[in-house]
Amino acid sequence: MAKSPRVVAFMAVLAACQTSCNKLQKDVNCLCPVPSAQLTIAGGDGVNVNAIDVDPKPTGWSCYQKEKQANCSFQSLETQASFTLSVNGYKPQAIRLEITEGKEDTVCACGWMKADPSVVELEKSTKD
Repeated sequence: MAKSPRVVAFMAVLAACQTSCNKLQKDVNCLCPVPSAQLTIAGGDGVNVNAIDVDPKPTGWSCYQKEKQANCSFQSLETQASFTLSVNGYKPQAIRLEITEGKEDTVCACGWMKADPSVVELEKSTKD
């Protein structure tokens, strides 16, 4: 039984796609996000994302609320990041993070960034 021209054309396109997708291509147009390190800020009663103050504020600093903790991200051009976290209801804390960068083992080789430690536990303030 002969295959229809549409099936033959589809199979040719599929074979071409598989061939090109299996090769490492230098001209692949990848849309990689800017790598950013992640930092979780936690505390006894919870940390409100709107109560966080950072000095000096790292490049691209942004946070979002996740249950009782804040998940923050930032970029760093250095292998270390240092700043002071001030959060209402908690003692200010000097933070020093080791930053590791790398690239994914994919065709696009998008960058990644990791902070260590990746979680900071704040101590309640004794101020009344």
